[in-house]
Amino acid sequence: MAGEETLRASPNDEIASNAPHASGDASEPAKRNVGRPQLSPLGRVLAWVPFKLMLAFIVLSLVVEEWYPISHYPMYANPPKNHWYVYVSDGGDQPLPLQTVFGLRTAFLKKVYRDRLKRMPKKAAAEATLAYVYEEGIKVDHPKPDELRLWRVNLRAGKKSISRKPALLGKIKKP
Repeated sequence: MAGEETLRASPNDEIASNAPHASGDASEPAKRNVGRPQLSPLGRVLAWVPFKLMLAFIVLSLVVEEWYPISHYPMYANPPKNHWYVYVSDGGDQPLPLQTVFGLRTAFLKKVYRDRLKRMPKKAAAEATLAYVYEEGIKVDHPKPDELRLWRVNLRAGKKSISRKPALLGKIKKP
């Protein structure tokens, strides 16, 4: 071991073998790269293109104040000062889980009410919406209350709090 020398190949070193070259000439030994292949200057530039594109996208996003993918959710950034939602309660004013009892979602309920509100007065729109809830809710196998009430809750954003003001829009008895 004292007289032996250990040779180590670096990833960029070429190792010659006695195997014939791809051209079939046995006099010229085949060469192969160990580790990562050596890139040409153009290859090295192209290897950095994804990074450059990402960097350009970040700079451009900052300039135009677009925060995607670190979004600031612009649809929620400036909520209206007055907003409202609707819900359904039973005769005892206990809110009902529409999905469980009637198979409807509350967001859909608001759309139904808003659509009817365009064509008729508030009380008639509320009663028509509740009638729709009863009609569509028959498909779900769950006991239905004897009376339904439609509530509108007005939300008002203050500087440090949100006020909530419920108002009864209409009610109907079980048909």
